Amino acid sequence: MALQDIVKTLEAEAEEELKQMQKKADEEISRLKDYYSKKTKETQEKLLNQAGIKAKKEAEMQLFTTKSELQRKVLARKREIIDEVYSEVLKKLKALSDNEYRTIVKDLLADLPAGGNILPAKGKEAITKELVKKASSDQKVAHESINSVGGFVWQSAKVNIDNTFEQLVRDIREKTEITVANELFKEK
Repeated sequence: MALQDIVKTLEAEAEEELKQMQKKADEEISRLKDYYSKKTKETQEKLLNQAGIKAKKEAEMQLFTTKSELQRKVLARKREIIDEVYSEVLKKLKALSDNEYRTIVKDLLADLPAGGNILPAKGKEAITKELVKKASSDQKVAHESINSVGGFVWQSAKVNIDNTFEQLVRDIREKTEITVANELFKEK
């Protein structure tokens, strides 16, 4: 399966999961808004009935506090959902078949500078050694491995390149987080 097919498959699965997560998030946000709206109205009515300008000012402050709390909770939940999306991407990468894994690592190896030392992910040492050997490069695979779900770290005397799946997901997140958030939480 070509890298593009793997990416398309992962994108389709991720899109479906995003839709499900978005639906859950929308329901939860709606529930929170309803709860805090009701709570706000109750608080406002109670305070206004107590008396005059002082009560009205207190109600306005309580309303502001309640709205601020709602906003804080909604933003915290949105952050959790976005974290879950990227966590799912990492889980999908961890679950790749050996052939899919080979395709990705082969592409990562092709982009490396000459003459370095490769620290493979634990459990992926044999595949990494096989791919380095097939590439006929002057790269060397270290005897030690790193704790990672996949990928590798390339080292030379002056440079380190972190091509672990965790780092690749962090890099992708930096580039896509705003788009993902907009897609997940767009107003309907």
